[in-house]
Amino acid sequence: MPENLTQLRVDGLTSLQLAELRAAVAATGSDYVTTLQNPNLSGGKVGEPALLSAVITLGPSVISAVALWIAKQRKGRTQNLKYTRIDPYGVSESFEINESSYSEGESRVAAIQTFLQRKLGYGDTPGQS
Repeated sequence: MPENLTQLRVDGLTSLQLAELRAAVAATGSDYVTTLQNPNLSGGKVGEPALLSAVITLGPSVISAVALWIAKQRKGRTQNLKYTRIDPYGVSESFEINESSYSEGESRVAAIQTFLQRKLGYGDTPGQS
């Protein structure tokens, strides 16, 4: 398990998004994704599945995997996701990720990764991608 126990909670996932996120994180050799039962999240319209929450224990390679996962999502699929940083002391801070959150000119994955590193307390970590 990483030394820095900062976690990222993602609320509003469909079961497909959760499976894709879990696979992206597993590709780093980590299995730090925990699914939460969240009765407050239900599907929007009749017939839509209930939404899920996941908590991811972070490290530089996991942040890269999450950034890649976010970049691969279709624009509409991540609009309703809520992200919350939970530090080792239990303090949490919620934030959104949209195109105005990260710099233009960088590749989308690199821009999202830089944004996540900054929001999640990893700052600039050269050589870790």
